[in-house]
Amino acid sequence: MRIILLTISFSFLLTPLLGQTCIHDDLSQTLRITARAERKPGDSLIAFNCPIRVTISDKASKNKIQVISFTATALYPRSFTKCSWVRSYTTGKNRNADIGDNDFGDIVVADFNFDSLEDIAIKSDDENSGTYYRFYIQGKDKLFKLDSFLTDSMSIIPTYFNRTKRILTTYERAGALFYGEHRYRLDIRKTKWSMIRHRFIPVH
Repeated sequence: MRIILLTISFSFLLTPLLGQTCIHDDLSQTLRITARAERKPGDSLIAFNCPIRVTISDKASKNKIQVISFTATALYPRSFTKCSWVRSYTTGKNRNADIGDNDFGDIVVADFNFDSLEDIAIKSDDENSGTYYRFYIQGKDKLFKLDSFLTDSMSIIPTYFNRTKRILTTYERAGALFYGEHRYRLDIRKTKWSMIRHRFIPVH
């Protein structure tokens, strides 16, 4: 009987780690975002090669606009197991929530390319060095397209947005004593990003 109770208790502890469908109506002014990570029973600690599916719908009409699917390399238990761990810089949802290891949330909504349209960043990987994202930019047709530069070169959520100069600034730990600061500027005429600054800042 004791073994059975322990097994049942363990299954309840494991259940939240297997992922759930999260519906977000408070991340965007016009969009409903539904997210799910398909964790397996053996993924109690780290989920490797975890399928992620994000559905984007029009909030008013409920019509589906797009489905974004990809496979996350590795996710810790904190990722895609708590619907509230998201962030939006357009609605203000969890805008000032604490950040650890560059983990800004499973989904982050912001205007990353300064065109006044809402874009979406989706967590794609948890590593010892931090948390990484795939960046999807919204077009005038309301469809989202993967931005290869932001995804492959910047890869983390910016801490500062300079709309006037079109600059994104990121910070990440570089060892025990320093932060690495990177600044990326968008040339609006060429719609091309470039890194304009990289320096190390002592940890105070």
